[in-house]
Order: sequence, then structure tokens, then C-alpha cells
Amino acid sequence: MIPMVRSLTIFILIFQTATGFAQTPGLAPSPQETPTAVPIGPDGRPTPTRQFGCKREFTILGANYRLDSFHKQDGEGLRPYLRDIPEANDLISQYQKNRNGIKTSAYVGTLGVFLLIFGPIIASLLFPVGPTTPQNQVTVDNISLLSRVGGLGLAIGAGIYSIGILRTNEEKIDQAINLHNQKYPERRIELVVETKVLF
Repeated sequence: MIPMVRSLTIFILIFQTATGFAQTPGLAPSPQETPTAVPIGPDGRPTPTRQFGCKREFTILGANYRLDSFHKQDGEGLRPYLRDIPEANDLISQYQKNRNGIKTSAYVGTLGVFLLIFGPIIASLLFPVGPTTPQNQVTVDNISLLSRVGGLGLAIGAGIYSIGILRTNEEKIDQAINLHNQKYPERRIELVVETKVLF
């Protein structure tokens, strides 16, 4: 039990130290370092000067446009070109709804990791084992095993679910673009996705 209490104490100290750094005046970003204006792109929407992850754009009539909103990947940039195609609009709405569902999966996965790591520690704190309570060892062992197996199952299940949804969900963007291109072959939309760090 003492090693578990020691590990929990170290974790709390590290957490308090990290949060203390964020509140230290000398380490916080000064107002002069914070950008006050966001550049505006040719389509009239904000464009970040630095973007991590992947660059998602589409081309139509030789011009490039952002596929997503500034703050999240939602495919909303396509909607103005799909207004008169209800099926394509529905696909974009389904795409956005599925991406919101992935957030719930992320919470479940986080809960699984928490149980996997901290379940045995919590069990030993709730049921201390000592000379007068040796029977608590069986309870601690059972709860530890359940939390590890359950936590691992939740984390793996949430990860597999999220990967599956992400793969099938991206097909909805392609389907919406195909519906547009079938109706308007003279102004086809082409998707451009680059996975790299942009400066």
C-alpha cells in the first residue's frame, strides 16, 4: 500500500507544480505575444497563420477554398455549393453529427485509461490492508483486476469505434462531392488533403 500512496502523492505534486507554472506571471504569455488579428482568406473567412495536422481544401473553377470551419473539421466550406442538392446537404449534416459522436467516444476512452491507471490505487485507499484487515487484500486484488480489465476494454473499444467512424465518415464528404459533380460537371469540385505541418 505504501508504494501506491507514494505514487499518488508524486502524481499530485507533479500536477500542482504543472498548474502552478501556468499561473506564474513570468511564464504566462504576455498580451504583446498574443495575436490580436486573424488574417482573412480570399473566401472572406479567417485563415490561421499556423495550422497543425492536415490541410483540407477543395478546388472549384480553379480557385482553392477551405473545406472546414476555422475552429473544427466539419466540411462546412462545401455547404454553399451544395444548397440546391438536398442529399449532399444531408451527407454534410451526418458527417458533422458523427464527428460530434466521436467526442463521446473520446470521453469513454479517457475514463478507461483512468480506471486502468488509478483503479488499483483507489481500491487500496478504500480497503487498506494491514495486520488487522488481511481479508481486504482479496477485495483490493479483485477491484484492481476488474478496473484494469474494464479500463483496458473501454479504452480499446473506444479507440476501435473512433477509428471505424472516422474512416466511414470521411466517405460522406466524397459522396457529397460526387453528387455535386454529377449535377454540375462543368464546375467540378476536387478535394485536396495534405497531411503535414504548415507554417
